[in-house]
Amino acid sequence: MEKISVIVPIYKVEEFLDRCLESLTQQTYKNLEIILVNDGSPDNSGALCDEWAKKDKRIVVVHKENGGVSAARNYGLEIATGKYIGFVDPDDFLDTTMYEKLLNALINNKADISMCAYSKYEDDGKKITPVEEYNLRTATAETLPKYLVTTDSSQDLGDKVITGNVMGSIWRALFTKKIIGNTKFRDLGFCEDMAFYMDVIKNNPKITFVDEYLYYYLIRNDSAVRSRTIDALKKREDFVSILDDLYDGRISDEDFSMYKFYCYRCNFIFASVSKDKNVRKYFLNNENFQKLNTKKNYKIRQKNTTNKKIRFKNFLTHHNMFKLYNLWFGK
Repeated sequence: MEKISVIVPIYKVEEFLDRCLESLTQQTYKNLEIILVNDGSPDNSGALCDEWAKKDKRIVVVHKENGGVSAARNYGLEIATGKYIGFVDPDDFLDTTMYEKLLNALINNKADISMCAYSKYEDDGKKITPVEEYNLRTATAETLPKYLVTTDSSQDLGDKVITGNVMGSIWRALFTKKIIGNTKFRDLGFCEDMAFYMDVIKNNPKITFVDEYLYYYLIRNDSAVRSRTIDALKKREDFVSILDDLYDGRISDEDFSMYKFYCYRCNFIFASVSKDKNVRKYFLNNENFQKLNTKKNYKIRQKNTTNKKIRFKNFLTHHNMFKLYNLWFGK
């Protein structure tokens, strides 16, 4: 059995950590190296990591000065000894079969990256909602990226694998260490996962998908990705520029435009629920955001999904209908 190294950056998560580590240590695939990188957490998270290491010899704990999530993940990559690499956020948890199924899919399809579907849950963990991805089950073989490997359970998986949530979520994926190579996480403050994927794609990976909901993602109102300030919108704007620098033509122009549109959609959603009117004003007057919201992108999104709810979201987003979006989908 080849070893899987799972890298978990730790920072201010003491209330969620036990649940996360319980789901990791109970995985049906046993040959794991669980690397907990305590990124200078000021709460009791570091002590909890040490306690878990005493209970399970597969857990490796590293304590370091605070440097951010990218630095923590990069440190984990440096010391990982497994042939395969996984990343888990410490406030989330996993189905106990996740790594077994991801590894089987990766090996059986001779792929470099395997992914699964995921569900989201609120802080109390009581409400779990499977996340619908707009063209996951509607695309045809003609729309598949050339580097995507399909499995028996996902013959209809479309180019969603390189746009939006799929490429923005490393935590429901398993990578070969070889395909990661020397790739490092960039210190961006937003969408580090996306930039990491864009860098890895340059290594020409083959990707496969397990069409099962095996990862549980926590929705936290205080997380960086849900920040509703103008500064947060500016960071996403900067990220689009970084994507342009990363783009090397390996993805089609059409797919890449959709990929960048994810940043626009994030900013629209948070502008719609922000209590600061200046956030909406900044969003609407920002040419860099608005030029991503093209009719071409909108038509592609509508064509690639039959889900009425998602089509309605696309309509509201395209027409900047903040109040209606907030009424139907805001928090």
